[in-house]
Amino acid sequence: MTKNSNKDFKLRKFSLEFERGYSWEKESEKQKDRYEWSVTFTNDLREEFTLNVDTELSLEIIKLISNKLTENTERLVKNITESIITE
Repeated sequence: MTKNSNKDFKLRKFSLEFERGYSWEKESEKQKDRYEWSVTFTNDLREEFTLNVDTELSLEIIKLISNKLTENTERLVKNITESIITE
């Protein structure tokens, strides 16, 4: 363990979960169905902290994921097509 291990936080978990809304909740936001994002960091001393991701940042993350999915899907289709042609 290094001297600075209590300061060297690393990403432990990146989470997206669907949460159902319930009418009995006091906060109006929790009454609606929604996706909740969070990011958790930890260090060698097992200290950790979690950040909840707001809606604006969530939309940016979705755009990045969507772009990567599109790129990977196009690559997959190309590979499948080439393998069929070369058979």
